[in-house]
Amino acid sequence: MVDKKKKTTKRITKRDIWISFFLDSANQETFLNATASAKAAGYKARSDVNFGAIGAQNYRKLQKQIEKWIEEEGLSESRIKRKLFEGLDAKETRFFAFQGIVEDEREVISWTERRKYLELVMKMKGMLVEKFEITGSDELIKRLTDAEKRTQEQKHAG
Repeated sequence: MVDKKKKTTKRITKRDIWISFFLDSANQETFLNATASAKAAGYKARSDVNFGAIGAQNYRKLQKQIEKWIEEEGLSESRIKRKLFEGLDAKETRFFAFQGIVEDEREVISWTERRKYLELVMKMKGMLVEKFEITGSDELIKRLTDAEKRTQEQKHAG
């Protein structure tokens, strides 16, 4: 019996391009950045807020695929938690020089890194929500507001 294989071609969508940018760890500008990934994928928008909305929508729609990638990369939930806790205790080495010669070095608290990790943890816990000023047509503002309400309702329901 002859097995006839069908040749199928998958149409590449902007969402496919978006996720390739979003998960590209070699691209520091777009890696895990929904807004920058939307710009790089070729979406058309009038402002960063609109690019952010597109990125957020893609993230929600592709969340299962993103979670699968995270697991494949070895970033289990417990490992992520450990890394977050390590980041909350971040330190850095400062060098003190005189006439171009390093005289002393000290390990000090890295407040900038700690703040970034704290913001990330707070966002993950729903304790910190970024607010954007929305400008545009009344219809667009209503649609974005309704989408935000649905997101909050889903968060509280789940």
